[in-house]
Amino acid sequence: MSRKRNLDMAVIDTKEKGNALAETNLKSSSFSNDPKEREALAEQIADEVRALRLEREAVPDGPGRRAQRKAIGLKIDVRRWKMHLLNPRKYKPVNM
Repeated sequence: MSRKRNLDMAVIDTKEKGNALAETNLKSSSFSNDPKEREALAEQIADEVRALRLEREAVPDGPGRRAQRKAIGLKIDVRRWKMHLLNPRKYKPVNM
């Protein structure tokens, strides 16, 4: 029973990540070609990621905690992927 539940959760995780990426329509060509603008945008997104990490740690104990933390984690993954597209030399890609 436990193994089947874990497999079901893995399938759900994969679908959620795919949906999160599809919603953002991430392509490096959708960003400006000016390196300074790209770097400024990447830094702004990095600040958002830091704030989301703090928010994820502040989720209170109780029912639904795991789901809340997972939802925030997906937001972080998408933003980290954007940072990689903006500046691939500085920011490493997310394993998605």
